[in-house]
Amino acid sequence: MKENKKSEESVGVVLVDHGSRESAPGKVLEAVASALSSLRPNWQVLTAHLELQSPDLLEAVGSCKSKGAERVLVMPYFIALGRHTSKDIPSLVLEATEKFDIPVFLVEPLGFDARLVEVVLDRLEELI
Repeated sequence: MKENKKSEESVGVVLVDHGSRESAPGKVLEAVASALSSLRPNWQVLTAHLELQSPDLLEAVGSCKSKGAERVLVMPYFIALGRHTSKDIPSLVLEATEKFDIPVFLVEPLGFDARLVEVVLDRLEELI
């Protein structure tokens, strides 16, 4: 993992997913946020949803700022690239930057990563 020379104490991280009427997807995102917080205890790691659940992305960025974040990294928790990752989330990131007057950076979505192939392979081999 890359070392950042800037203070990690002023970093907010927002993991954002689509949102669902079902609770299971939100619980998965919360588990990822919790695990990330354990690895980076100085970061403020929050979750957000584009639809159907709270908080939304703007609320989460606002929470990061109110907790002292000087910059926020928004990580789309999406594998497939599409409208949300190419239009909706970038637009919300720009809006959050203007509304909260802090830098809000958009991280690339998960997309393809060879490490995900290992997870898929592990799941498949469990049933062979």
